[in-house]
Amino acid sequence: ALYWRSGAYRMLIADGWKLQVLDKPGNTWLFHLADDPTEKHDLAAAQPDKVRELSAVLAAQDHQMVKPLWPSLLHGSIAIDHPLSVPDKASDEYIVWDN
Repeated sequence: ALYWRSGAYRMLIADGWKLQVLDKPGNTWLFHLADDPTEKHDLAAAQPDKVRELSAVLAAQDHQMVKPLWPSLLHGSIAIDHPLSVPDKASDEYIVWDN
């Protein structure tokens, strides 16, 4: 499995699945990369058992990591698949990136 953590964002790729969890504002995305390599179809709502399974793996991995030595100083919203030159819409998905 491949694991990534940055601030409130965590990600796991395992057995062809990709789970992304964002604590702020509380989003979870699930993709089956073999069927959807460009991550266009979020399966989190349709596959709650897979979300729970991968969330347990993600939590176990996260538990093994040391706490960050210093807190993030900046938190910025970044739109997903949205160019900066296009005005934001209320329906845009975004992540909060800690830096």
